[in-house]
Amino acid sequence: HGAMRLIQAWQWVQEKKFEKAKRKALTLEDDDSSYDSNSDDDIAEKNAESDGVDEHSGFADLTGELIGSSARRFVQWSVIGVQLGCLVLYFIFVTENVYSVLAQTNDGHSPVKKVPIMFAMLCIEVPLCLVRDLKVYAPFNSVANFLIGSSLIIITWVSVARISAQGPAPSSTALVTDSSWYLFVGSSLFAFEGIPCVLPIAESLSPKDRPRFLTVYVVTILVIGAVYLSYSIVAYLSFGAEVNIIVTLNLGDNIFPAAAVRCMYVVAVIFTFPLQLFPASLELDSVLCGIGRSKAGARKAVAEDRANVRDGGAAAGEGSAGVDKTLFGAPRGLVLGDGLRMCVIFFAWCAAVAGRDSLDRIVALVGCTCGAPLALVLPYLLHSEVLRRENRSAIRHAAQARKAGARGPGEEEDPEGPRPRQLAEAPEKTAERYRNLCLNAFLLGIGAAACLGVTGIVLYTWNDEA
Repeated sequence: HGAMRLIQAWQWVQEKKFEKAKRKALTLEDDDSSYDSNSDDDIAEKNAESDGVDEHSGFADLTGELIGSSARRFVQWSVIGVQLGCLVLYFIFVTENVYSVLAQTNDGHSPVKKVPIMFAMLCIEVPLCLVRDLKVYAPFNSVANFLIGSSLIIITWVSVARISAQGPAPSSTALVTDSSWYLFVGSSLFAFEGIPCVLPIAESLSPKDRPRFLTVYVVTILVIGAVYLSYSIVAYLSFGAEVNIIVTLNLGDNIFPAAAVRCMYVVAVIFTFPLQLFPASLELDSVLCGIGRSKAGARKAVAEDRANVRDGGAAAGEGSAGVDKTLFGAPRGLVLGDGLRMCVIFFAWCAAVAGRDSLDRIVALVGCTCGAPLALVLPYLLHSEVLRRENRSAIRHAAQARKAGARGPGEEEDPEGPRPRQLAEAPEKTAERYRNLCLNAFLLGIGAAACLGVTGIVLYTWNDEA
């Protein structure tokens, strides 16, 4: 629902920009007698593109346009926090699975501790993350998707077979665990970490396909929710209260499926790690580029950095006059970008080492502090701002109509002359707008309460056993 509100706010902004471009095209028509009136829409589309329609208008840009630059920075740091949380989880997930496989092959005792395993993964990921052309990872991403899908099918098959042979686990009848319910709330909020991807996907569609995007999105989310629900119910009925945070550790000590599934997941996560880092590095670079620059200068710097990423650093040496284009004998932008990526990876590694025994709390904390604001707070703030602007516009139009003595929609012409219009729009539309404002305020309050409440509980009980 939050994503739907976000899409509605984005559509409103795009419509306003297109209307502005349309008026600009009509102005050209009035100024030029040779202007071709049949091409109004085409010229409006070109003007819209030059005025910023569909130009990197992601979650952060939309928030900055409707609420302000401070809110834009908050969205950027929230996206960075979510992505860094994912990197921390990847480090811990791979370490736990590798440690389990090593212990399984050495009579229950791993010859290597967890921290060295994490360091080995760090050494593998650093050179992988320095590859800037994401097309290189396309085949690896396909392999990773196949491995993850196969692993999920195997885990579901093992769980169903266990239920068929032994029946549901006795402890699976407890729907709520008093000591760890807040971890469930935080983990659920973490599942919303993909909401910043909604607007880029919508922008990538052609104009004729955009009206169907909302329907496709809702159906997709319902299917994903059904898969999540089915998978979790089957796993919980199979393993009960003994289910591990990392469910692959519940598969036993055999080679297949236990060790095979763990190895499949490890390979998949290692090769998708650079893709998970990419949004965080771009957002962090965007924040750093905006420091000490004007809005236009920041946008130009970010555009240059994204061009460097696409071109594998070929454009890094192209800069404004008077700027040192090289550093340590290499393009300056390429060196600084690589240094930023390594700092991000090292920070995530340090956080994983510090919280390697608190995976459940890390997931809940990231979900409450970063995922909840993005999914349950900001979309309703943005949509409410759109509704308030529409209210102000309706009031302004009503005042202009009363001043001009215009006739309202649906009114029959008065033989005595035109009468002032009381409203610029139907009362039902105004009432619907106020109902949406009230609903947004209610849902926003629930999201803020979940964010603050669960965050406080997680921090307060960090050292307690769940």
